[in-house]
Amino acid sequence: MQSYTYKVERSNVFDETIVKAVIELDALVYPEDLRGDTLGERARFKKDPTAFLLLKANEHIVGYFCFFPITKLLQETVFTTSKLVDNDIGPDDITPYKKGEKHMLFIISIVVHPKHRGAPSKMLLDAFFQSVKHMHQTRYPIEGMVAYAVSGKGSSTLERFGFGKYKTVEQGYTLYHATIDAFLKAGEQHG
Repeated sequence: MQSYTYKVERSNVFDETIVKAVIELDALVYPEDLRGDTLGERARFKKDPTAFLLLKANEHIVGYFCFFPITKLLQETVFTTSKLVDNDIGPDDITPYKKGEKHMLFIISIVVHPKHRGAPSKMLLDAFFQSVKHMHQTRYPIEGMVAYAVSGKGSSTLERFGFGKYKTVEQGYTLYHATIDAFLKAGEQHG
């Protein structure tokens, strides 16, 4: 039986090997119409090279959590339409982090290889909580977060972090929203 050493790292520069690993992980858990595509992943990642928290097992990427700040225009689109916009998000929909400005984060995807779920998944979720908390308290105020749940597991993960159902969108998926206060309170309770 193989032994693994796990760690979570934040991406900080564009790296094609991360894009490749993300695409391979998506193929394991998402139906084809919900998987990220190489061009979209690459474009978003180039716009925000810090968008990924990477779960590594013996230095191999076995999971990721992808989130980034979005523009006011995309926020309006997300809240006012019933369209699932994940794969339509381009680099112009991502705004850079700026000190003193409030940010709305979009969680585009969370994936952990089926062989590495359980405690390693919790490490990734805990790292996400700590990362957002740190950004909010030290550099970049976070106003809230949005995400679509396309599975029961996704819904329960979001609810664990203080997200509430906002509305049902196409194909019966659910848009979730959390204020930063609800997120921090829930994260502290489940940490």
